Amino acid sequence: TRLFNSYVGAAYNPTLTLAAKVDKEGYTFNKWAENSASGTKYAAGANYTISANTTMVATWTPNPYALSFRSNNTNYGTVSSTVAAGNVNFGTAITLTASKKTGCHFVNWTFASGKEPDAYTSGDANSEVISFTMPSHAVDATANFAINQWKGQYYKNDGGASASGLDGYTTDFVNYGTTYTLLQANDSYIGFSKTGYHLTGWYKEAAKTNL
Repeated sequence: TRLFNSYVGAAYNPTLTLAAKVDKEGYTFNKWAENSASGTKYAAGANYTISANTTMVATWTPNPYALSFRSNNTNYGTVSSTVAAGNVNFGTAITLTASKKTGCHFVNWTFASGKEPDAYTSGDANSEVISFTMPSHAVDATANFAINQWKGQYYKNDGGASASGLDGYTTDFVNYGTTYTLLQANDSYIGFSKTGYHLTGWYKEAAKTNL
């Protein structure tokens, strides 16, 4: 708000009432300041006498909003933040990092309804690292992780000779870190057989490393 003191012949110093508080997203109005934010402060609605051309500057305090974040399973991964959880001022720059543990992988970020960032300054909901500025509402973020899983694949090693029921047999998914028992020749659901031979063991992958 700019105020002007105009006079003809003699000084004229009018007194006026300063405007009421004004609204600004994410902020609370404090007072009017004379010519700069560090100038003399005047309350909204106060009387002010103009003695020279003057600019009244609105001063503000950023509003705090709740920031919370977590991992869906701390055995699978953790979350860190450049800003501590709790009340965070509007406009504060925040970076959240999802760190997966060995044998696990990051899936995505999810947010409580109505508590997601308004926009990302880097990354997105599928990125392990996301950055955003605190919006004018709470942010409640969850980093989702999952454990890695594999299937066992079994093939015969007989140079093309017949061995019924085994070639290409695939097991169910097995979680990372789970003790896995190799199939045995007499496992009824495999039906492994080769006339004149018996099973001596398994090789690991094409390198044929004994297990």
